[in-house]
Amino acid sequence: MNMPSIMPKNASIDGRRMEIVTPQMYSEHKELYANTGTAVEIEKDGRTYALPYRNQSDDRPGIYDAGAVYFIRDPQTPAEEAAYDMSQMNVIDFQDTNGMKDFIQKTAQLRDIENQILTDADNVYVPIIDDEDGPEMVALKTAIGSKKCDINKYAFRFGPNFLNNKRLLKEHNITLNKLVLMAENLDMSAELILRDKNPDVPNPMGREVHAILTGGGDNE
Repeated sequence: MNMPSIMPKNASIDGRRMEIVTPQMYSEHKELYANTGTAVEIEKDGRTYALPYRNQSDDRPGIYDAGAVYFIRDPQTPAEEAAYDMSQMNVIDFQDTNGMKDFIQKTAQLRDIENQILTDADNVYVPIIDDEDGPEMVALKTAIGSKKCDINKYAFRFGPNFLNNKRLLKEHNITLNKLVLMAENLDMSAELILRDKNPDVPNPMGREVHAILTGGGDNE
């Protein structure tokens, strides 16, 4: 499968960061956009709208996938027209970048949009800690609950596997790789510490070994 070669546009839509792609990109790579923050650029009556990919149970303006074809639910009210009109959005267009300085500025603008979205928590998510949870899962759930965030707004970080990763928080244990993935995407640093179990073990290390698992940081 060939991947899209052009960086999409980005904007805040429905309180989420979304990538805006052309109808051609969507048609050719629909499997990449399911369950992700994606909107399709649609022109109608002289206006250009960014209509999000929607699940079938939704009823808002957007793109609805029906297998071999997709259906468009256009904005109906003035409020909906304003909400999805691209001329009313702060669109970060990497396709129209002039040099490295412009690219850096647009990257900073995109980060500002992302930070604003992530800090505006509509529905605070607090994972339920169960008596059967392993210590690694208790730590992860406690950390996520402490963020007081709307985890659904981080969906774009996880891509199409967001829902599957979110379901992991209903389990009692989590693998190290998945824990690191969750930490990375939720802006956490995860550290592994190895030390002697007690001072009387055979062949004691006599030291602690630290490793930052989430990228960056100094390892001892």
